[in-house]
Amino acid sequence: MTSPALAVIVPALNASHHVFKLASSFRQRHITSQRVFILDSASQDGSPEMWQACGFGVREIDRNTFDHGGTRNLGARLATEQGAEILIFMTQDAIPANDRWLEELTAPIVSGQAVATFARQLPRPEASLLEQFSRYFNYPGHSRRRTEADIPELGVKAFFFSNVCSAVRADVFWEVGGFPEHIIMNEDMTLAAKLLRAGHAIEYVAGAQVIHSHDYTLAQQFRRNFDVGAFFAGAGPELA
Repeated sequence: MTSPALAVIVPALNASHHVFKLASSFRQRHITSQRVFILDSASQDGSPEMWQACGFGVREIDRNTFDHGGTRNLGARLATEQGAEILIFMTQDAIPANDRWLEELTAPIVSGQAVATFARQLPRPEASLLEQFSRYFNYPGHSRRRTEADIPELGVKAFFFSNVCSAVRADVFWEVGGFPEHIIMNEDMTLAAKLLRAGHAIEYVAGAQVIHSHDYTLAQQFRRNFDVGAFFAGAGPELA
């Protein structure tokens, strides 16, 4: 039995601090350059050249056209045209914490237990106490599979999903229309809601781990909380 074809999609902007670590992780898992899609929003820090020096192609996009859902849909479309059966979505600053991250992340999809998965996020050593608490609270040490039947118990938490490091079966991704476009945030949670509403299972995989945390100022955290509130106030029927 052959393994399904994988592709990794990474939206990037001025990613020079992360390129070599992420590229090394890809090579360790034998992800070929043809299976990595870097979507760069006109970076000015030399990172496109760094990606290319590591052997990965870069698709440049106009920074003004960047859209959290639309840009990822573009990468998914390019990957699907190349025959990808499982789409891996990552952010440029998500650094795999071990050499089993990819196998762990995709195992529930390969086995047929889920059509989408997302990884555990561990805080960086220098992360603030608030950020450390956030990571350990939102990304516990035990995995959990969710279906539509869990919505009455969990409410909106049933839709929690993160594109920092996630995987989705390509055919199902397109069946539900991919990511929503032209929304300010939480395109990943909206996708998860569509998958659950369509009768599929998603799984949080604690064994797939990446190092990722933010360093928000109080003003930035306030703005993010405001955006989260605005998103849920205008959320569509999938999240109702």
